[in-house]
Amino acid sequence: MRAGVSGVVEHAYFESLVRDEGCDYCTGRRHVATLAPDLTAIYCISLQEQPHRTTKAAAQFHALGLCRDVLFYRPVRGCDTDRAIWDSHRAVAADAVAKGFARILVHEDDGLFTRPRETLVRRITAALCALPPTWWGLYLGHVPIQAYFLRPNLLRVRSGCTHAYIANAPLLAWLASTAPLSPEAPMWQWIGRSIDAAMSSLPEMYAMFPMIAVQRYLGESGADACFDDPRWQGTLLEIGRWRYFFIYGRGPRFAEAMAVLFSPVHRLTLEWARRRIERVTRRTATDATA
Repeated sequence: MRAGVSGVVEHAYFESLVRDEGCDYCTGRRHVATLAPDLTAIYCISLQEQPHRTTKAAAQFHALGLCRDVLFYRPVRGCDTDRAIWDSHRAVAADAVAKGFARILVHEDDGLFTRPRETLVRRITAALCALPPTWWGLYLGHVPIQAYFLRPNLLRVRSGCTHAYIANAPLLAWLASTAPLSPEAPMWQWIGRSIDAAMSSLPEMYAMFPMIAVQRYLGESGADACFDDPRWQGTLLEIGRWRYFFIYGRGPRFAEAMAVLFSPVHRLTLEWARRRIERVTRRTATDATA
């Protein structure tokens, strides 16, 4: 592969996290168990054009002792952001499936774990043990829109955002085999046309409660304007005004609290709403091929 300006390579590639001689975990001076039972790999998606974000993510992995388990996926920036993000998650899943992995952690470089390693291991293990055998995915961080309790530490959810989740074999197979923006993907248009809009309507998606990962603003984002930014000239209902709040601000915690508050309603409506999206998607796909 040829490198262009600023060290950007023409094509996406995978790379291990660079060994740090000052890191006790990298050098083997300190040994730790895996982050979760049967977790075979950790993938981190980080654009080649944003090396500062890769550096931030690497520092977090070193601090948490995850450095020896992480594989970075380094795509180039795409013209269509939604399609490019979906492509990245699909590429990660396809690599995992090709290597025979059945359970991986997918992490975006702006994801931030909010607990020390010991707490992460204990809570993730407890959540995985509470899941039904047919589960697809487990969000470690998300923006819940509908949710109800399966266990005190576990929610059945329909959520936005994909900055930190554990993908089980069924989700890996779906991600690897579903083309970005496919008309057959059960897209929840209220969220948008992104990978999280599709994952929100998949079966058997769950989340840890309370969440243990959030997103941090590291620059170069389409959601870089705060709620009270003077660039917003319109009404309070403008979607753009709320993007920073719900991605990088206190929005995820607020959404989690509201989802829990209305969980009795969501218990009655979540599966109905998800299946409705599936029916609409099938009908639309059939009409498109007729």
